[in-house]
Amino acid sequence: MPVTPEKVYCALSTALSNSLSQTRELKGSNSNPLRSALFLSNACCKLNPVVNPECKWKKHHIEVGESFVRKPGEWLLDCVWTEEACLCLRDPRARTIKVRNRIECAFECESSTNGGEFFKDFSKLLVVTSPLKIFAAGLNQTKPYYETYIERRICEIEEILTKTANESKKSDWYVAFWPSPLNKGSNSLWKQLDTDSYSHLNGITLYSRLKGTGSDQFKRFECPVKHDG
Repeated sequence: MPVTPEKVYCALSTALSNSLSQTRELKGSNSNPLRSALFLSNACCKLNPVVNPECKWKKHHIEVGESFVRKPGEWLLDCVWTEEACLCLRDPRARTIKVRNRIECAFECESSTNGGEFFKDFSKLLVVTSPLKIFAAGLNQTKPYYETYIERRICEIEEILTKTANESKKSDWYVAFWPSPLNKGSNSLWKQLDTDSYSHLNGITLYSRLKGTGSDQFKRFECPVKHDG
């Protein structure tokens, strides 16, 4: 089954909804990294059946369960799905091992809206080879500035992809914007998503640039119905 914008949107929307519910009682700015990690963990789990429907590839990412125990698992990027080849070592006492020999999907997530931090993480996707690349970027802007921010970042991404055209055209690209849990004022923004100032951020905004469409521009996904997590 092919990966589609609708499937990616629904997976990330469910991940966000679940993460907000799971962290509702967390307090203090020291919990914000945990909120980010939980969204990353949930996003990778929800994306897995979308990008890896036949379970052929190995998923590597940081996992955070409902008990908020963070388990190491990251390899190269925030999450990668890899093809693995079996290798029989020449040492007769050694077991057959599995070697990662191809990245099938690369996923990177950044909560900061600072341009330097944004592109420090985004650039990791530029230097790996993978047929599918997904970047999730945090939002924390009030109306109407968040739309201006999104448009600016998409234009900047399109510009940098033209500078790496030979590599970037080999991939389907997805850029998702999600509400950053970092503090606005004295509280995590996740605690303020039901207020007039930030309710517009309570959801996923998704853009895609797909191979074979004849366009180098990103297209915004318009959800036909409201997605219920």
